Amino acid sequence: MMRLGLLCAPLAIAFGVIPVIENTNLIMRPLLAITILAGMLHYRQRFAGAELVWLGMLAFYFFAFFMSTTGSVAPELVGVNIGRQAFTLLLAVALLILFRDPEARLIGLKALTILLVMVAGVTGWIYVSLIPAYGLTYDALRLIKGVTMTDYDVGLNTISYLAVIALIGVRMAYPLSRAGTYTLFAFGLLCVFVLGSRATILALLLAWFVVWLLRTMWRTSPLLGLLAIPVVVASCVAGWMIVADYAVEIREIFGAEVLREISVGRTDMWQAGLAMFAERPLFGWGPESWKLMLLEFLPGADDRIFKVISGLESGSFHNGFIAVSAERGALGLASAALMQVYLFWCAARVYMRRELFDAREQQAVQYVPLLVLFMFARGLAESSGLFGNANSEVDYLSYVMASYVVALHVYGRRLEEAARAYGPADNLPADADVSSAATA
Repeated sequence: MMRLGLLCAPLAIAFGVIPVIENTNLIMRPLLAITILAGMLHYRQRFAGAELVWLGMLAFYFFAFFMSTTGSVAPELVGVNIGRQAFTLLLAVALLILFRDPEARLIGLKALTILLVMVAGVTGWIYVSLIPAYGLTYDALRLIKGVTMTDYDVGLNTISYLAVIALIGVRMAYPLSRAGTYTLFAFGLLCVFVLGSRATILALLLAWFVVWLLRTMWRTSPLLGLLAIPVVVASCVAGWMIVADYAVEIREIFGAEVLREISVGRTDMWQAGLAMFAERPLFGWGPESWKLMLLEFLPGADDRIFKVISGLESGSFHNGFIAVSAERGALGLASAALMQVYLFWCAARVYMRRELFDAREQQAVQYVPLLVLFMFARGLAESSGLFGNANSEVDYLSYVMASYVVALHVYGRRLEEAARAYGPADNLPADADVSSAATA
């Protein structure tokens, strides 16, 4: 239990309190290092096949990152970025070990509760102190985002992502009625709206709609529902690629200013990222090269957009896959795509095996597809996350949740194999160890 406490306390402090104070990484990394230590102390069995697959993909991603540093246009940043990526790799290993234990998975989810409290506090502070002065219109909320960043060093885009992950995590951790679930998510949407992040709201609504669609199709035919998953994902990617590839034509139809307003300048950044990828397709331009090269590749050399985004500490091209393509080349894009596809596979398999889990964890399993789809959808409009620079709360929390999903997949597979050997879960002998990695 003490080792599990080493998981809960650092995560709760790191993701619940640190986002609203300065110099977050100076405190966050030591806290997460405690989680890494707890994972290593908790190691008992060898890694399962599915765990090795995920760790192999992470190693491939790290290798692609390392190769991108060989031609980096910012060599002074190579060392610190290698350290960041190595740290996240160690964190993923430790979490896979810790999340083998169902109790650790539950504690990890409950640790996110403090996130919900923090989000409610920040939202209430904005509502009480800033909205009366600026108003509640969309333009006013955009202005408030700038004020909180420049005057208070609080990134509302980051907090909006943490808010949604906290909402999903709290729902997974605690039993709620249907009315309670709708109330919880309505509260979450209200908070995210006040925080002013359109990308986060749209990503959550899109993920929720896709999950509803897939579940409806699944009830009609499980095979149809399973086949629909790659179709839906491919449609999302294809739609985004059409917007990115035909941005010039779309700009001519709607006008550059209108398109910038709709996408908040994202289409310009996407074009710049794709142009950088075309210039160096194999290994990319190196980590954090976007600030150095972005102005050269922005369509029309838009100084206004460059001045806005170059002042950010992170953000890149506001698309995780374009950022990976531009900075790490085709090798990085391939590794990122493999990681994302594997998470989709894990989420699908976990949902298919949901009845094998005990009653307490079945409620969590129900929301795994929503979690994975939301992380993917938001990655199409923001750079931070699994494929970010491994230096923010969003990046680290994404790895925590990805490890959780993979651990559920591994555990579900063990339950399935145990059910084949012993029959229904009620027939399992007292000494049957479904937590052993040797059965996976």
